[in-house]
Amino acid sequence: MTILRDFQQGDTMQVNALALDAFEQFKDVYLDWPAFQAKIGNMSALADVGEIIVAEVGGRLLVPLHTLAPAPRKRTFFGPNGLSCGC
Repeated sequence: MTILRDFQQGDTMQVNALALDAFEQFKDVYLDWPAFQAKIGNMSALADVGEIIVAEVGGRLLVPLHTLAPAPRKRTFFGPNGLSCGC
């Protein structure tokens, strides 16, 4: 059974690993993959500025979802069009 619940500090490593796995497929299109990778690899830190909800099945996290307040400020690794890739 899938359970949706709030992020807990004990989820930190799994949330960070899931985020890296999800974005790994795009590493060749980001202008500064190492900088972006460092940010994504610390996704659990977003719990300090928003809400992280996780989907869990049998004690294993499947998906972390982060929500922010409306119109969040874009980070410096995003270009003027909101993308950090060359597209």
